[in-house]
Amino acid sequence: MSIPITRYVRSYRQPTRLRISCLERLRDHLARSGVQGLSEEAEAALAADRHVERLEVRWRANRQSRTHAPEAQALDAELDHALKDFSDVLASLAKAFAGKARGEVPERLRRALFPLGVRAITGLRFLEQEVAVANLLRDATSEPLASDVRALELEGLVEQLTQLHRRYKQALLVEDGEAPTYEELREARRAGHARFCWLIAEILVHARRRRAVSEAAALGEALTVIERYDRVVKRMRRQRRSPRDEDELDDAPLAPPEAAEPLAAPDAASSEAA
Repeated sequence: MSIPITRYVRSYRQPTRLRISCLERLRDHLARSGVQGLSEEAEAALAADRHVERLEVRWRANRQSRTHAPEAQALDAELDHALKDFSDVLASLAKAFAGKARGEVPERLRRALFPLGVRAITGLRFLEQEVAVANLLRDATSEPLASDVRALELEGLVEQLTQLHRRYKQALLVEDGEAPTYEELREARRAGHARFCWLIAEILVHARRRRAVSEAAALGEALTVIERYDRVVKRMRRQRRSPRDEDELDDAPLAPPEAAEPLAAPDAASSEAA
């Protein structure tokens, strides 16, 4: 049975870029200290988190980019003109044959297709306009209005509007098929946090063995780096805003291990398990 490391090693779930900054400091510190194996572990965790950061950028870019294809704006304007032309043709025919039986057909058709005027359709948002035009075309090609369209010989105009509507609909709701889903991004974030916790566990195990005083001090300083980043996230959560994390972290020297507070962890810490 697989038991998640996060059950035994507890650390704040850091934003990916903040964790990357923490891992870079850990990697450099562990490499300078000469602790065998740990700098490579930090480098592997760092590579994984850089992949997560790239996923986050692509996911945000997909959300912030246009929902529709680039040609949607031009097609919307073309569709607006076509609708206005259709309405104007009906109005012109009704005016030309005003007072005659033939003039009742275009007026009836105009009232049925544009009951609130053409601007009630052209002023809608893209998706709403697409639905409104689809309903209009459905009415225009169904009885009894289809008979009026044929009587006025406007089948060509309706067909042109139908083809334009089809192109317009295809240009809407275009998504980046290569962009990650939110579920994929969330799973990648969880995996990054779990790998970070594994690195903490490795540091605790090495510190428990205490092969040399200098190595124990170096591992204590590594835990101090992690604890300092945890404080940044804690303050970030309390203030409900993005922290200027580098301001404090760059200026503050590494605290000696004996002065550092222990890393927040459950009673059954990984160091005891080791």
